[in-house]
Amino acid sequence: MKNFSLTLNIRTKILLGYIVCLLIMSAIGLVSLYYLLLVGEKIRLLETADDFTNAVLEARRYEKNYLLYGSQEDYEESRAWLARGFSMLDNQEPLRFTRQSPDMLSPLRDDLVRYGQIMEAIRVQRTARAEDDLRDVGKDLVDKALHAANVQRVEILRITDKLKVSLWVGLSAVALFGSILLVFVNRKFIRPLSLIEHATERIAQGRFVPLPLPPGRDEIRQVMAALNHMATELLKRQGQLVQAQKLSSIGTLSSGIAHQLNNPLNNISTSSQILKEELGGEAPEFQRRMLANIEQETFRARDIVRGLLEFSRHKDFNPASNRVKDIVERSMLLIKSQAPAGVTLETDIPEDLVAFCDKNGMQEVFINLLLNAVQAIDQPPGKVRVTAKDVPGRNEVRIAVSDTGRGMSEAVKSQVFDPFFSTKEVEVGTGLGLFIVYGLVLKNRGSISVESSVGQGATFFITLPKSAPAERAEVAR
Repeated sequence: MKNFSLTLNIRTKILLGYIVCLLIMSAIGLVSLYYLLLVGEKIRLLETADDFTNAVLEARRYEKNYLLYGSQEDYEESRAWLARGFSMLDNQEPLRFTRQSPDMLSPLRDDLVRYGQIMEAIRVQRTARAEDDLRDVGKDLVDKALHAANVQRVEILRITDKLKVSLWVGLSAVALFGSILLVFVNRKFIRPLSLIEHATERIAQGRFVPLPLPPGRDEIRQVMAALNHMATELLKRQGQLVQAQKLSSIGTLSSGIAHQLNNPLNNISTSSQILKEELGGEAPEFQRRMLANIEQETFRARDIVRGLLEFSRHKDFNPASNRVKDIVERSMLLIKSQAPAGVTLETDIPEDLVAFCDKNGMQEVFINLLLNAVQAIDQPPGKVRVTAKDVPGRNEVRIAVSDTGRGMSEAVKSQVFDPFFSTKEVEVGTGLGLFIVYGLVLKNRGSISVESSVGQGATFFITLPKSAPAERAEVAR
């Protein structure tokens, strides 16, 4: 029984409480209605008994006048009242609720018939014995009628007493059930809701303390469990936001470092060029090759620094026609150092393929996607490949970023673009990268989707317009 009660949810408990309350009130109503109907029948019987007694008394009054004065009129009046008594006995309504026989007054009919017969005999031949018999029968008839009326009065008082008792019992049951219901509501609703209110206040203040879960499996427990889950997630996201803030600070720091690196890189480049001019063609081949390497690596370092500056610098959204290959290669250059040994980065993008987009925004998109692709390859060797081509019959470019990593399940795929969703540890990922990617692609009037299965890698597909909206409309015409 205890296990059964624990499986009931709040809606079921409320419904059961309502049904019990309804049953109690219905029982009180039905019992009260039964006693009221019973009282009604008893009152009808009492009225009939009283009316019958009055009719017998009137008949006897005229009987006495007839015996004293011998008036035919008194005899007729006595017979008339006897007829009314017969009519009352014949016209009784049937009883439905009274246990007493509905023929309670019917036995008086025999006495009434005998009384009438003696009256008729006296009218024909008056004798002292007949008069005595008439008086005895009349007295017995009145006594029986009065007794019947008294019995009904006693029954009415007894029924009203029972009605009072049933009402008191019913009201006591309602009060008891109401008290139990009040305790239940306080324990199951008011106190848990108060705990939830205080918990939300603590969460608003930044204190993520889980609530103790009550026993059972009702909705309140589910709400409290959800609140605990939310507090846990918020605590986790708070750490991720802190990590995101750190990354933002790192971006600012990188911008400053890039500015500081520009000067020595320029000096190195200038010094190598001067040395190369001073040596001229007389320098040995090895020295010329080393100077060329210094100059080439200086240019490469300067490109990386320029990319860091462009990435960390906040710029307004400025869509234009850009070569897709340039954006992808610049992004690869910035994340190349993050790729472990054995992970190769490849591109297959036509030189003349262009897309109408914001260069800096799409560079951030590809940096995020490439970093995720590299990190998805747990055990090198592996490959990250970016391909792009025109969409046949449409003025769009389709770009695919694929990897040979661990892949994603259907559950992960359905949430991959949600904010703060991450399969990485808090210290590694913030869960904001792909959310930002999704927003940037939409901002560039494009679309993004993903295809993946566990152990089979993942491919992100990005579709971008090839020209500005006005130009596209003109091409459509």
